[in-house]
Amino acid sequence: GSVTTTYAFNVKPGIPTNLVYTPSSATVIYGTGGSSNIPTVNWNGEVGTFAITSTGLPAGITINATTGKITWTGTLLAGIYNINVVAKNSSGSSTPPTVFVLTIKPLAPTGTMYAPNDKTLVIYGNTGKSVTPVINWGGEAGTFTITNAVDAGISIDNKTGVISWGSTVALGVHTIQVKATNSAGSITATYQLTVVVGAPTNLVYNPNNKTVNITAVAGNSATPTVNWHGETGSFSISNAASLPAAITINANTGVISWNNTLTVGTYVVKATAANSAGSITVNYTITVVAGPT
Repeated sequence: GSVTTTYAFNVKPGIPTNLVYTPSSATVIYGTGGSSNIPTVNWNGEVGTFAITSTGLPAGITINATTGKITWTGTLLAGIYNINVVAKNSSGSSTPPTVFVLTIKPLAPTGTMYAPNDKTLVIYGNTGKSVTPVINWGGEAGTFTITNAVDAGISIDNKTGVISWGSTVALGVHTIQVKATNSAGSITATYQLTVVVGAPTNLVYNPNNKTVNITAVAGNSATPTVNWHGETGSFSISNAASLPAAITINANTGVISWNNTLTVGTYVVKATAANSAGSITVNYTITVVAGPT
């Protein structure tokens, strides 16, 4: 006779091994998308999936979980990306991770830079800034430099390319040569800053009036302050024809003077500072009284 028995056994899969990309790296130019070849792997009894285990990779790098093909977009910045990949099934993941190295090489910068806003006219004494240049860095941000000798009051932000000028930049036309550079090359542009004479501003007498006694009339004002905006001019009294001859002004300093021939009364002096670009006029009041001041 015979006897029959059943013996059951469970065959578990092994952890995937020998995950290989051929080739194991790729080098492309910025702006070029692409993908790896499909890797080979020993699933050891159970087909599983693929996953990227690297942290901090940009969203433009992905993997097909079924085939293991790695794909990247043309938006990735220049650099070297180490992409760690594992194959995994119910028994575990391949170790250590297989590394696929993706190298993105930059292009030289391109762009219009400052144009069409590459010329600025300013009045002497005024500060300002250029527009931010328009540039395509080709995947690798670089730096801006001024390559020619310029006025000490002119500078550039090495990161943004914005040109700045201070209040002391000399009169005249300043041609500024700018270069934008990354590891792949450079681009140059010209920016023109023209500083011109401005009309005087901020003419101030402090104080702007004086009261004197008839017994001691003669006197003078304080020296005024004025912003000449690049061209020192001269002072005059614009209403001199309607004032006594005893009231005068120093054309160089702006000091107003008067002598003892003034009589009791109030005299409004219209003091003017003028240069080739224009003028400014303010009032200075002289009051002569009969009693104590």
